[in-house]
Amino acid sequence: MAQPQPIYPEIRDIHEFRDWLHGREGRFEFVDGRIVPMAGASRAHNDIQVNLILAIGPQLRGGPCRVNGPDLLVRTAASGRRGRLPDASITCEPEIDPYFVSRPVALFEILSPETEARDRGEKWQEYQSLPSLQHYVLIAQDHVRVEHYRRIANGWHYQELCGRDAVLQLDPPGIELRLADLYEAVSLVGPEPSP
Repeated sequence: MAQPQPIYPEIRDIHEFRDWLHGREGRFEFVDGRIVPMAGASRAHNDIQVNLILAIGPQLRGGPCRVNGPDLLVRTAASGRRGRLPDASITCEPEIDPYFVSRPVALFEILSPETEARDRGEKWQEYQSLPSLQHYVLIAQDHVRVEHYRRIANGWHYQELCGRDAVLQLDPPGIELRLADLYEAVSLVGPEPSP
């Protein structure tokens, strides 16, 4: 017999959502007043996420930018009724609230079968509305592949990088990410594509 779905309260804004999250186990996003539970991560997802944050952090040291982990909400609507949890983000301006980000320069999502449609669809639509956002990066966990959307004057430029020798350049903030570093010691979920 299927487990009953939990019933979550209706929440007014991101501040009330933050208070609701306090001390609660699990990961949740906030979409138009609704609490949306997030699936747990695979070992590959976790390893890529750790490698990503470790690769970014030293490159930003001493400058105005910082890397943020997966537990810092990104406020995606001025109304305060949406908050998303990317797998990592980069900010370069001081944030007003210590519990969420509203001006990210870069957002990173590690794709999984459970989240890929949402990461490519509704979350990407929300993220595009952030004026500060310059880079949206999708990282595969079934083979060595990164997709990069970079803001340009009239929209977004798409680039796909494959293979461990590839290097992702993000400017701003002026960093390089070697795919070999992102996938170091990662047991990929699926087979590597043939060259």
